[in-house]
Amino acid sequence: AQVSDLRPYQIAALDAVRTRKVDRGIVAIATGAGKGHIAGHLAEALGASRVLFLAHRKELIGQLERHVGRVLGAEHVTVEQAERKAFAWARHVVASVPPLRGKRLIDIGTDRFDAVVCDESHHGTAEGYLRIWRHCGILNEDNSKPAQPRIPLIGLTATPGRGDGVGLSNVFDDILFRYSIKDAIKGGWLVPLHPWTVQTD
Repeated sequence: AQVSDLRPYQIAALDAVRTRKVDRGIVAIATGAGKGHIAGHLAEALGASRVLFLAHRKELIGQLERHVGRVLGAEHVTVEQAERKAFAWARHVVASVPPLRGKRLIDIGTDRFDAVVCDESHHGTAEGYLRIWRHCGILNEDNSKPAQPRIPLIGLTATPGRGDGVGLSNVFDDILFRYSIKDAIKGGWLVPLHPWTVQTD
């Protein structure tokens, strides 16, 4: 997939990452508007040659693997998930968050990556993620934010907020780009919503 294949707002999102003033940022693109399609392009926008891509569900791992492989070359992408172990020679790793702990996290390395991209990043304040942020030098050992993280972190999400009231600012510094459902409908990329209510007892 070439940048020329992307929609204008996807290109704008990449430009926002390229010109960012902070290194822990969120790209918020509405569900159905194709945030996954920019994942592989984020490597170039970040100036990174080795990227750790994170997701927390099996379906999302498969989607990320396909999206990133289309842009960066499937031969350069490996997966760390359940019984699948990431190949040491691969430039980019798509990893499942839950099993990335203990020896498995140590084996993935601390200096292997130039950047981290996290899908569904509204989960990014959960302990499984905090463990990875500490390991990568994005957070300090006490979960505080260093003034300058060792490598940049870009979060992708459709919902840059949490229902439990825990602020994403505990990890991320700013929302770099936002494209809402309303924006996508107005731009003709999503059909208008037609809500129905069902009366029950």
